[in-house]
This record gives sequence, structure tokens and C-alpha cells, in this order.
Amino acid sequence: HEARYSTLSSITAATRHPSFSYIPHSRPPLSPFIATMSLATAGGAASAGLSSGGAGLSVAAMAHNTGPHAAAVAHHHHHGSIPGAGSSYAAAPGTSYAALGADLLDKTQSFLSGKHVRQTATLPIAAVDLYGDKCHVAYFPPVGGCESREERERRKKAKATTTTTTTEGGGDSAAAAMEEAIRRQTGVRVRSVGGMWANRDDNGAVGSRRGGNVAWKRDDDASYRAVKRYLAKGTGRGAVLRRSLLPDAKDARSTAEAIVLPRPHLLLGARSLEDVSSAARAALGPLFAAAVAATADDDDDAATSRVIDREFRDDDPDSPVSLAVIALDGGAIPKGDDFDRVAFRIKLSSKKKAVTVLPEEAVGIAASLARKRVMDAYFAEFPECDLAEERNKSRADAAGDDGDDEEEELYGDFPPAVAIPGWAAMDPSLEALVDATRGSSPGACGPSLHPRSVAACVGALLPQSSHSNSNSNSNSPSKLTKLLAETIRTKRADAAKEAALLAARTKTDPVEPEPFLPLLVLVGATTDGLEVTAMQLSKPQGGDEEVHCPFGGISVVSSVCCCRGAGTMEGGKHTDVDVDVVEEKLEWAMDRLRSQVGLIAPESEEPTAIVTYGTIATQLKVATKLKAILAGYGKEARNKKNDNDKHDDEEDQDDDDDWDGWDQDIPLLSTHESCTSVGLAVLAAASHSRVKLVVSVKGTDGKHRPKPKPAVDVKSVAACQVAVSFNYFGGEEGKWTEPKTVFDFDRRVPAGPYRVEFSAAECAAHVKCARSGKASNDFREIGDETVLMDMAKSLEGARGIPEREEAALRLRFRVLQRTTRDDEENGRWIRIGDDMSPLTMEHSQKDEGESGRDHLVACESAVMEISLSPVGLITTALTTNGETIVQATKSARNSKLLKYAGIFGSLLFVGGFLVKSFVEERVFERDTQRVLAYYKHVAPNSFHDGDERHARYMVWKYKGKKDALWRRLEAKYGFPVKHAWEWDDDEEGEREAKGGEEEEETEDLDGSDGSGEL
Repeated sequence: HEARYSTLSSITAATRHPSFSYIPHSRPPLSPFIATMSLATAGGAASAGLSSGGAGLSVAAMAHNTGPHAAAVAHHHHHGSIPGAGSSYAAAPGTSYAALGADLLDKTQSFLSGKHVRQTATLPIAAVDLYGDKCHVAYFPPVGGCESREERERRKKAKATTTTTTTEGGGDSAAAAMEEAIRRQTGVRVRSVGGMWANRDDNGAVGSRRGGNVAWKRDDDASYRAVKRYLAKGTGRGAVLRRSLLPDAKDARSTAEAIVLPRPHLLLGARSLEDVSSAARAALGPLFAAAVAATADDDDDAATSRVIDREFRDDDPDSPVSLAVIALDGGAIPKGDDFDRVAFRIKLSSKKKAVTVLPEEAVGIAASLARKRVMDAYFAEFPECDLAEERNKSRADAAGDDGDDEEEELYGDFPPAVAIPGWAAMDPSLEALVDATRGSSPGACGPSLHPRSVAACVGALLPQSSHSNSNSNSNSPSKLTKLLAETIRTKRADAAKEAALLAARTKTDPVEPEPFLPLLVLVGATTDGLEVTAMQLSKPQGGDEEVHCPFGGISVVSSVCCCRGAGTMEGGKHTDVDVDVVEEKLEWAMDRLRSQVGLIAPESEEPTAIVTYGTIATQLKVATKLKAILAGYGKEARNKKNDNDKHDDEEDQDDDDDWDGWDQDIPLLSTHESCTSVGLAVLAAASHSRVKLVVSVKGTDGKHRPKPKPAVDVKSVAACQVAVSFNYFGGEEGKWTEPKTVFDFDRRVPAGPYRVEFSAAECAAHVKCARSGKASNDFREIGDETVLMDMAKSLEGARGIPEREEAALRLRFRVLQRTTRDDEENGRWIRIGDDMSPLTMEHSQKDEGESGRDHLVACESAVMEISLSPVGLITTALTTNGETIVQATKSARNSKLLKYAGIFGSLLFVGGFLVKSFVEERVFERDTQRVLAYYKHVAPNSFHDGDERHARYMVWKYKGKKDALWRRLEAKYGFPVKHAWEWDDDEEGEREAKGGEEEEETEDLDGSDGSGEL
């Protein structure tokens, strides 16, 4: 399968080994090596990452709303980068508002860029409710370049009646205002196409149970050739649609005339049969049971190959289709890694061998069918557009397969949009969905993914004319919009009245009350799953502002999801039990949602309305169940009130005051079956800057200019839970730590990046604690974390190199994800990607050896950053400096030596200056005193005698040439310049000499007493 699946397995050669490939240079790199990838396709790669094996993770800090929000972390190589703002991203042509929306691209859509938006500006957006029961399709036409006859007449009237003033700087604003007025008159532009498959009768036998089944003709040569061409080359989808696809199959099981692939989108991204969701198991029925039974006979790898190579019996209706696990890397037997995929094995012709069809390939055909239906509806409404003329020309010039290919080039690049329910928000399936729905041409625009509940909310707020494919421009608000507007007016009036009464009692000015935010509960059920979501609406916008978005702010509070059960297995045979998710899970979901709303948004009162979406039959079933649940809530409240009346307990009275008001009085509103698809089209148009709100902003020069802003601001929460787990013993089973939650349910998304740090010393400390009996495999069993940190510190340095290398090579790390909150089978953790070796990297001088890992070397530390998108996509970025443990130890040792050498050099440098300064100061003072003493003795009572300032000046002036100063003074005064103490010695000598002479003069030489007598 190497050639066929090259597109789906477009992963770099560096990720073909469980450890990330990094070949070091002859010297350590100057900048860190950064590897960014998506876990869905490159989960086996891991270059490096820093952390105490999970000791640094904090559930309270990062699982909910604390910590940093999402940064712009790019996906892996074949996805587009998130577009930036500014003039570098030109807008779509065809309207004067295109340039205004250049910076309004949705930054949460990782697969959209400014280039993609510009390329598809003249194409309609195809929105598909793929996970719905009937797979409804809607589209949003381009902003410019196509007009119906009614719009053209309306534009002429607007130009005739609109007077524009062309004052300085005001011409563009007036033209923009005219364009905006025309756009408002046009009304809702989104159109519903209907169910993807039920072309003739949306309420017929195709029905909700068939959903997204893909049916192909059996034993038809033309069909076989078209499918083989598509599977081999990835092209020719148009020929498959025309020659092979059966849009009117009424059964989910294969027959003698048709081969049916049951809801292949539920198998997207599944790496093994254990990873298949319960919803997919229930939809596949006997196919899944047969695959499990075939692989359960033996434990060896040959079991899967027998499933692939088994013969099909033509007399068995179910035999043309089976499930198998294949390897995308070209191996004959799956290895249990990230290259494995669950695929269909189908026998299109009894005379030919069976072929393998990936779920992505089947979903790609469904996406092409949706695009084709959008093209037909778009051309029917706009028959004079450029695309219609191009199609007519291609039909006239080509025929057969060439004609199909020419037509496919027209609709193959329509920008897609898919609504993702919370129970399907898994990273592997979303990555596969992106590959399946991307356009047919290279570098085509990727899909915009939006939460299904938010799309249903936007669709429920749209005017009723949007749910039909007729060119109706009625902007009358929907029932939900009217109810919300009336409730907001009533609440505001009541709040203003209470504020006025309070101001009158306190004799103060009335305070502006807080705006009322209505709370909506949306309940959507399909045969595959249930989703119950609470959200608050804000920023009401009138129809004259933006008709597509009556409310400019949608903030999701909480979302509770669950999948359909998978039936039972009895005696090795699958029992197709139709588990009704509404009857089994709706009450549980409402209870969980009610408690979550009370915790997250306690200021919210009871829901303003409960809105259901889905097929009519499902909505009726949901409404009946909801009435019973709400009646139970009301009965609970009445019983609580009666207990409070019997017991005049103040605490009980407080409990009664805290009742949240959920009861049977909450209005229940139903929606059209196309509600989700049309709302999805509006959200996609907002992501493509086709729906925006233009406001007038006053500039610094005092002039008002139009400025665009997003028409709707959606704040989502995580419908899934993301956790990490560590293994310090080479991935041994039973040695994995308990999952540590990184992003919890109802966490505001996008979220991250969350940093996970790895350290070889701390990993060695974990292993040492486990071997010493202090802990088995979880650091939390050690009790005191300081013990672990002290042990890790003791293992640093050259003595701990062997232990650190062994621990780094044996470290394994995995990311887990789940979408269901309960602890049953549906709430099990799913591993995302392969197990990583974050502290290993590849060495270019070593061979793989017998174990396949002998060419790996251990690195000292690494950092991993994990981010989560609004629909459940996980992105990771791994960073390391590329140093091995030995290199890191040498670097640390050299760094230590350099540190002490630097300290010693600094001391010498500073000390030398201090000594020099001290010596110079002493010499300066000595010479000053020498000059003062000289003037005192050679020129007493002169101006320079005792003048210290003059003496200091002379010493400073002759600094470095003191000998010249002494010679000049000696020449001037005729006395040698002596030091200060030398003058003192000379004076003392003179005094001694003078005293001796006086004694000699007074000596009595005659020995008389002085009387003069002899």
C-alpha cells in the first residue's frame, strides 16, 4: 500500500522510528532544536522534553481556566499555518469590504490561511453536517462575483436612490455605506441544500438510520474501473460519483447489487480495533464482530493477515465487506504503531480480487458528493455566474471520464466546513477528517471545523428563510430570537426598576444594572451520540447590523457528551441491540450539565429556553424525554419547599433560596432539520471573513471611517479531556503512571501551550526509588516530593552518568484523550500517537543494532509543549539543545570551572583597581605634604606657604613627571626638595648642634663662683 497511501502517510522520514531523528553536528548547535508535530500522525517522534516525570504537572492549575491560553502552535508539515493580521493578507475580491476583513480570519482554524481565503473567495463554502443522521448540506455563496436577478435589480435601485458625497476622505466611506446597505437588503445569503443522500425525498426510506453510509455498485465493470482509478491515483472522484455511487440505497447492509460501507467517518483515525468507538461498533454491527472474532483466535500477528487474505463467499450478502487492520508504512503485518489503520476490505467484482478502502477515501467520496450538490444548487440560484458558464463550456468540450474530471475541477476546491460533535472530538479522527475533506488540487483549502452545538445555536437564531433553497430575502427573526429579545427586554426593565427603587431608598443616583445574559441549553441527539450544551448569549445585534448573527457573542459554559452503546457479544456472535442513547443517557447528561452550570456560572438563572436539533423524529423523542426530566426537577423543588415549610430551619430556607429554577416551565423549542448545516455555513463564512460587522470609528483626524469586526465571537470549552502518563521502565505494561489531567472538560479553549519538562536525573531518581522499594511506578507514592528532588540532585554530575543514561533511554511518555465523562467503557482513555522517548535522540555514528534502538543516545533534558484546539486537535512542540548526557556533564563541569575562574578573575580585576587606587592616593598625599614642607622651609610666610590647594594642583599637574617638578623648585629656590620627614630630621639636628654651642659659651672655665676673685 506504499504508493496508494503516500498522501495519507505523508510523514517525514525522521518519524519512522519511535525516537525523533536528530544527527548532531561536529559541534553543539548554537540554537535549540525545535520539532513541532501533531500527535495524530507523528506521535512516535520525540526529541526531548524537561520535567520531573510528572511532578511538575498540576491539575488545579492547568486543567481548567488558569494558566496561559493557546499560543499559535503550528500543526505538522502538510498543514497551513495560522494566518496573521495586517496588510500582508489581501482580502477576497469583488466587494469594497474585502480589504476591511483582511485581519478577521479565524485564528483558531489551523487549516486556513490568508492565501487559502484569497484563492477560494469566488467559490461557495460547502458546509456538511457529516455526523448528523441525514448529513444535511448547506452553502454560503461568495460575497462578490455572483448575483441573482433579484439582487441585480435591487442593486440598481440602491444605486439610483443613494446619494454619495465625495468630500475629501469621505468618498470611500460613502461607497462602503452603500455596499453595506445593499448587503442588508439582500438578506440571509446562506442556503440549505438538503440531505446529502436523499436527493428525491428527505423523509423517505433513506432516513436517519442510513446517515453517511457510502454505497457502491457491485459487479459493474465501469464502477470497478472508476473505483480502482480513484484508489490507485487519488483522482477521478467525479467518475466515482457518476458511475459507482448509489445515492438511493435503502439498507445499511450490502446486497447482491450494492456494497455499503456503514458510516465510514466513525472509523476515521482508528489505529486498532480497540480504538474503535462504541458508536462505530454499533454502526458496523456484524462487520466489527467478525473482525474481532477473526483476530481473537490467536495472539500472534498472523491473525490480522488472515482477515486481510480471507476469501469472500459470493452467496453471503455480508461477505463483500469486512474490516482489517493494515500498515501504511508498507509492512505486511501491522506493528501496533501510529502507521496502522482500520480499513474496509471490499469485493467490488466477483471476478476480481478484493481491494482495501481506507475510511478517509470513503469520506472523501462523501465530501465530493456534498460539494457537487452545492454546485448544482449554487448554479440553479445563480445561473449567470462565471462558474456556471465555465461548467457549460467544459460539458460541451469534454465527454466521458474527461468530462467528469473537468467538472470535478470546478467543485473539487470548494472550501469545506464540517460540524464536529463533542463525542467525536478526538485528535486522530480529526486529522484523518482533514485529509479526507481537503480539496482535490495540491495546496487546496483545508476545512474549517466548528463545534456542532455552536453551529446549531447559530442556525437556530437565523431567520426561517435560511432553511430553504429558495431565493427568499425575508429577514423575519426566528422563534428563538423573538423569545430571547422579549426576555432580555423584560429582564432589563425589571433590573432598571429595582435599581430605581434602591436609589430612591438610599437617596443616591441609580446604578446601571448588569446586562442580562440569556442561558440556552441545546440538546442534539443522533443514532451515534448525544450532546447537551449550555451557552450564554451576549451583544444583541439588530437585523440592520448583521442579519446572519443576531447575537455577537456566544460563550459556551459546559458540554456533556456520550456515544451510543455497542450492543452485546454472546457466544462469539454480535447481537445488534439498538441502544437508544436518548432513553439511556439523556437524564444523566442533563444532571451533569445542571451541576456543571451551577459550578461554572452560578450567576445564571434557569435556562431561557431548551433548544433541540436533529431530525424531526429524534427531536420529538428528545422533547418527550426532556419534559419528563424537567417535571422531575420541578417535583424535586416542590418536595424541598414542603420540607422547608415543615422545618423552619434557617439553613433549609437558604437551600430553598438557592434553587436554580430548572423545571417544566422552561420553554422547549424545536428547530429545522437543516439547522446545524446552515449555522455551520455561517460560522465558516465568518472564518473566511464573508460575514462581518462594519462599525464607524472616529479617527485621530476627527473623521469617521468604517472598520470591520467579527460578526460573532465564539468562546468554546473543551468537550474532551487530555492527560499524560509516564513510564520509567522501557514501556513495560503495568508500569505506567496514572493519567495526569492536563486539560479538563469545560476548560476554555484554545488552551496551551502547557509545558512538560523532563530531566534525566529525576527519571533516574524515580527508577532508584522503585528499585529500593520506596515506590512502584508513581512518584506520588513516595510521599514527600523533597526526597525525590534530593535524590535527583545527588545523581547529578559525572558519577551519576550511567544511571542517568539508563533512565533516559528507558523513559516513555504518552498523551491520552477521551470525550466521555463517565468511568464506563465509553469513558476509556485513547492513546494519541505512539509512545514517545523524549530523552533520546539519534546518533549518526551508530547503527540500529539487533534491538533497533542501539543507535540512540540519551540527552540530559528536554521540554514539551502541548496545546488543545476548540474541536479537540492536539499539537505538541518538543525542544532540546541536542546535547547528550556526557556532553551535558562536560558542559556543566566546564561551566563550573568557568564560573569559578570568572569569579577569581573578577576578584583580581577589582582588587587590582582597589590596590592601585590606594597606592596612588598615598603617593599623592605624600607628595602634597612634600611640597607644603618645602615651601614652609624655603619660602616661609609666602603665598604658597600652607596653601594645600596649590600644592595638590602642582602634584596633579606634574603627575607622572615629578622629577621635573623637584628640579624646577630646586632651581628656583636653590634648595633641594626633601621629603617632609627629612626636614624634621634636619631641624632636630640643627637644634642639637645649636644647643651644644650655647653650653660651650656659658661654661665656667675658671671654676669660680662668679664673683671675680681669683
